[in-house]
Amino acid sequence: MDDGSDLELTNSLVPYYVRAGGAALPPEEEFDRTSWVAITPEGLHARIVDRDAANIRDLLGSGPLSVHEVAARIGVPLGVCRVLLAQLRDDGLLVSRPPIPKAEAPDRELLDRVRAGLIAHLRIGA
Repeated sequence: MDDGSDLELTNSLVPYYVRAGGAALPPEEEFDRTSWVAITPEGLHARIVDRDAANIRDLLGSGPLSVHEVAARIGVPLGVCRVLLAQLRDDGLLVSRPPIPKAEAPDRELLDRVRAGLIAHLRIGA
């Protein structure tokens, strides 16, 4: 009789929180879906037992990616990916950079004055 003892932790029947070691989610601002993550030089050569964390290490070995991309490529929900990334970061194997904030729209009045100055300086008709 099969008691299920050979059931892998990557089986779709196993809840994702088990795959993340039951750890709590880090604050969202730490690993926003558009934050960039990269493996450290130490992380490239570290022995990582967890299969998902090892997949992240291997994936980031060729360069940084966004958190959202990492989650999609290793096939786990974003929350699970954020937990795994936080664990790797806490172990010193990963670094992250927050997303670049959206630029504010330029002041329309300033742009009009610059345009008028260029036209006057270059004597170009509008």
